[in-house]
Amino acid sequence: SRNALLQATGVSLGSLRGLETRGLVRTVRADTPPPTPTAPPPNLTLAQTHAVDALRKTLERGAYQPFLLFGITGSGKTEVYLRAAAECLRTGRNVLTLVPEIALTAQLSQAFRERFGASVALWHSHLSPSERYGQWLRIQRGNAPIVVGARSAIFAPLPNIGLIINDEEHESSYKQSNAPAYHARTLAEARARESNAVLLLGSATPALETYYRAEQGLLRRLELPERVGGARLPETHLIDQRGKPFQPISPELLDALQQTLARGEQAILFLNRRGYAPLLLCRECGFTPMCPQCSVALVYHRGATSFLLCHHCGHRETAPATCPQCNGLEIRPFGVGTQRIEAALQQLLPEARTARLDRDAFARRGQYLQILADFRAGALNVLIGTQMAARGLDFPRVTLVGVISADTGLYLPDFRASERVFQLLTQVIGRAGRRQRQGLALIQTYNPDHPAVQCALRQDYQAFFVQELETRREVGYPPFVRLVNLICTDTNPQAAERPLQQVADALSGQLGEALLQVLGPAPAPLERLEGRYRYHLLLKCAPDSEPAELLAPVLNALPLTNRAQIKVDIDPMQLL
Repeated sequence: SRNALLQATGVSLGSLRGLETRGLVRTVRADTPPPTPTAPPPNLTLAQTHAVDALRKTLERGAYQPFLLFGITGSGKTEVYLRAAAECLRTGRNVLTLVPEIALTAQLSQAFRERFGASVALWHSHLSPSERYGQWLRIQRGNAPIVVGARSAIFAPLPNIGLIINDEEHESSYKQSNAPAYHARTLAEARARESNAVLLLGSATPALETYYRAEQGLLRRLELPERVGGARLPETHLIDQRGKPFQPISPELLDALQQTLARGEQAILFLNRRGYAPLLLCRECGFTPMCPQCSVALVYHRGATSFLLCHHCGHRETAPATCPQCNGLEIRPFGVGTQRIEAALQQLLPEARTARLDRDAFARRGQYLQILADFRAGALNVLIGTQMAARGLDFPRVTLVGVISADTGLYLPDFRASERVFQLLTQVIGRAGRRQRQGLALIQTYNPDHPAVQCALRQDYQAFFVQELETRREVGYPPFVRLVNLICTDTNPQAAERPLQQVADALSGQLGEALLQVLGPAPAPLERLEGRYRYHLLLKCAPDSEPAELLAPVLNALPLTNRAQIKVDIDPMQLL
């Protein structure tokens, strides 16, 4: 240990750190002891039993087979993962488990470590370099036959894989946005195929393309239609905000919160927007502070000193007390973020013990883990969160979920906007009433008739799938085509557009069975980020085509400087 080494040598900690800085010493943090199992494995429901039996038979054959585990929220998908992992280990092969968020990594890894002890290794970006190196060695040496991690865990040096679990497979965070762009789900399928392993995709709200593939027979679907332990889906009610004075927390939601806390139960308030407010707005001249590097408004944050922050490039400046344009005093926050909800709740319900779970909770290492631990232990009774609070978290005492605004993200210029809203609403509603206590979900919205909101209200995936699939068919979007988004950036807008125009000109004569349509080039919806203008070119290709083969000769014909400017995103998750 480090302390023993310092005592034996008589040197200071500063000297040891100096050696480490020079690369002469490497410090590896020892693994913490695995949690002690708190209870024996639960009895399986009939649907869970059928799913585990199907997975066991396929694992025993040692052949590649993709599955979709389609289970409503609270139906026990995690227990199916654990049983399938045990069956895989019994065959002498290893298990790779992917989760979309680091916060979920903590919860799922705890379930795996309680069941499998020190056999589990963790892999995610919030490990320190020494921790990551230690885990890498354990995996590579075969000391950890189970790996649980976020997107990059797909590259873990795990040999002899027999099972790859892709939890919450629909999540966009599985897509690496920076070059080289990749989707962990696509790589999981490729790695499973190469290893003759079972691929298990799990979700209560599968990606439209995944569910369509299951409908086409390309994935074997396993269904968990009921919650475990006889728990029922929560009651859901819409709170129509149209024509009412603006209140971040409506009287109906406030009353439900008071009753929930009076019963000693817990609540989750969901708003997919960080900060105190999305922008500052001068009520006298209409001025809004914009990021000098990006085509977005600066987000208003409150703290010891109020500040404006760009969530894209990180630009930060002090919030003005008067309008920089007209010197007026009426420049105030406009809209609502998680900080504002927390402040409003502390004023309306001062007895509530609250915490925020959003990206700001990652400011200090391990802070998000402490928030989750405190909420689980009952030290907190209201959790205010962004999409991090909507994904897969299981808190037995949560009986109320309040959606502050179901409309956030509904009308973004992206063909997946409705799907994302439906998934988020369905997932966060599913956090309530996951044990014997009946749950309640209240959804505040200005668009109560929108199909995504209505289907989420009924927890009706099939109805949303049928309606959204027909819309995609009519306008020609996945799964009926494959998309390629080529993005070019430059400090000069003409220089950003020019290479894409060359590509468009070269492809215009190749329209046919493989290449269906060339759209653009045009300014991207987020036209400027980090001081660079962004243009994009969108290609629609046949669903069975390979866009890389089509693009390679065209891109190779470009001058090297132009080619280096273009980022190629095949099967993009968003078009912003």
